[in-house]
Amino acid sequence: MKKLIYSLICVRAGSKGLKNKNIKNFLGKPLVYWSIKQSQNVNFIKRTFVSTDSSKIAKICKKYKAEVPYLRKKKLAKDSTPEWLVWRDFLLYLIKKKIKLPEILIILPATSPLRLIQDIKKCI
Repeated sequence: MKKLIYSLICVRAGSKGLKNKNIKNFLGKPLVYWSIKQSQNVNFIKRTFVSTDSSKIAKICKKYKAEVPYLRKKKLAKDSTPEWLVWRDFLLYLIKKKIKLPEILIILPATSPLRLIQDIKKCI
């Protein structure tokens, strides 16, 4: 694949259903780890980014080699926030920092750790 592809994993600290769900242990690792690892295992995804409002989540994601270039504003981390606003915020950040925009941005929800890598590849 010749296109520039990034993945974006959106995880916030607040969760009304299950507190801290994105960093809860799932098969021995924080839930968000599985999406990071899946992204890193798709050879044509060049960079794996995480958008979060939590320094604790950011630290965990960085430990697993995901890029967390900034903490998301609290107004973009509410239960009622449409996720596309988070995507837009991320792309605007890339523009502001003069980071090359991807031709494809893959969104990998942390709450879907059982997806298959071949399914990600098929989507691309």
